[in-house]
Amino acid sequence: MIFDYKEFTKEIYEEFKDVLTYEDIESLLETKEAYNKDNPLSTGKNLSITFISFEGEKSTTEKQKYSGNQIRFEQKIESGVNIWIADNFKGKSSILKVLKYAITGSNSLKPNIKKWIKHIIVNFKIGIKNYTVYLNLEGRLKGYLLNGTFEHINDIDENNLEFIIHATSESDIPTKFGRKS
Repeated sequence: MIFDYKEFTKEIYEEFKDVLTYEDIESLLETKEAYNKDNPLSTGKNLSITFISFEGEKSTTEKQKYSGNQIRFEQKIESGVNIWIADNFKGKSSILKVLKYAITGSNSLKPNIKKWIKHIIVNFKIGIKNYTVYLNLEGRLKGYLLNGTFEHINDIDENNLEFIIHATSESDIPTKFGRKS
């Protein structure tokens, strides 16, 4: 299947024409300027996220209709532009915050949402080499940077993981995973 940019732009416009002009949509989707700037490929060491998964259970102190609901988000990330479109307060920002947390150790998740998430998996490439970050947030944090990739929590045996780096606290992640605090 060949991606038709003009058709995609029209479809997005039709869905959001009550709040955005066609020019607004074109501006939001425009990538030409970004491609003309210095490109990470020129260094030969670009980082590409290829997959994200997180799961847990929603909980609140009061009985709300969503308390106890299972959370299971899984998404392959394609090369190029990826767009998440959803109503407000449906988790788009949380997806990005989970990615940031897994890759950098910098936690900007709201405390109630962080309590809901029990496992995070993020697959990425640096150049052609594949890696996985796995965070187990049940009880005390356990974080792993692993060679290769996996996509399902059921594929993990923490006692037999061959890890590059193992972190046991949030403050360990930036230091051990290669970013200075």
